[in-house]
Amino acid sequence: MKFRAKIVNHVSIRNFAQLVHVLSKAGKQLVLRIGPNKFAFVLSEKEIKANGVTAWCEFAPERCFSEYIMEGMSPENNEIYLEVSSDYLASVLSGLKSSQNTAGLKIKLTKKCVACLTIEIEVQTANSTSVCVHDIPITVLPPRSWTEYQQPQMPVFSVSMSLPDVKIVRKTIERLRHISPRVIITAKPQTHGKIIFSVESMSVKSSVTYTGLRMYEIGRLFYSNASISLKTLRFRIKLSF
Repeated sequence: MKFRAKIVNHVSIRNFAQLVHVLSKAGKQLVLRIGPNKFAFVLSEKEIKANGVTAWCEFAPERCFSEYIMEGMSPENNEIYLEVSSDYLASVLSGLKSSQNTAGLKIKLTKKCVACLTIEIEVQTANSTSVCVHDIPITVLPPRSWTEYQQPQMPVFSVSMSLPDVKIVRKTIERLRHISPRVIITAKPQTHGKIIFSVESMSVKSSVTYTGLRMYEIGRLFYSNASISLKTLRFRIKLSF
């Protein structure tokens, strides 16, 4: 069993670190599903049972890694499943989300006192190059448990619509949660791609409406150029954006 990968592109390094950071917010344990033609992050089965959240992120190795070598447990089971602490992994990679001096990121499966995921971060400055090495303990999952980490099936849905810019939505939710801990999301495809975030308390009702969003049908895409409007009723709290 062997795994070694390397990233040298600055954008790919930053995106990889950011992806791990986002997934670490969804669960404490991540499973790395490593195959010859795909690399995937999967939330641990323990996390799914504990909080009901499912996360699956898959990409082709050549889209991210400049070097990618792996050998599975056997020719019949040519994959590797590693369970790792998402907080630990995100902490090791946290500095890469904005660093401009990172020259390379290496990820290796190693055996120290226990099985480890070894992270080597190469930092280059004007006068020198240094390498920071982290050994993260992992659990190698046996083939009998692999069926628990297959790609989830998409549920049946009646509306498929693009969200507005994620940064704008995040700011909206952060402001609305001061009114109520629960946000109601309503999608109205009949009105040219409209989605409404609304909250209600004893003293205020507030809703933020995004219109003109992109809507999807099978093989079709229509409506674009999103706009935003804010509606507030019976308010005591002023929302400012």
